[in-house]
Amino acid sequence: MDACRKGVDIDIYRDHEQYKQETRHNSPVHQILQQCEAIHVRVKRSRDLMHEKAALFDGATLRDGSGNWSISAARHQDNEISITQQREEVEAFKRDFARMWQRSDNIIVH
Repeated sequence: MDACRKGVDIDIYRDHEQYKQETRHNSPVHQILQQCEAIHVRVKRSRDLMHEKAALFDGATLRDGSGNWSISAARHQDNEISITQQREEVEAFKRDFARMWQRSDNIIVH
């Protein structure tokens, strides 16, 4: 929310089934969307699992790995997380994310 208040554009690409579950339970994710116009969300329409667990911060720092973004993953599961600023890895992620983001069948939420 701090980044959003500073006017930083935030693009979030979501898995269809997970997003559907959160919608039914009015999760905090949906409450945040109502508070910030700079957050853009697209949902993969396909029912094929969207298994990506990566984030790019400030266009230069990539967080990637097997861990979900959950308390359970952080506290109880064995996961691998890596953080890099290697330009080649960052650029590869940007290309992959742009490809997913631009799918013509995505659901545009916000």
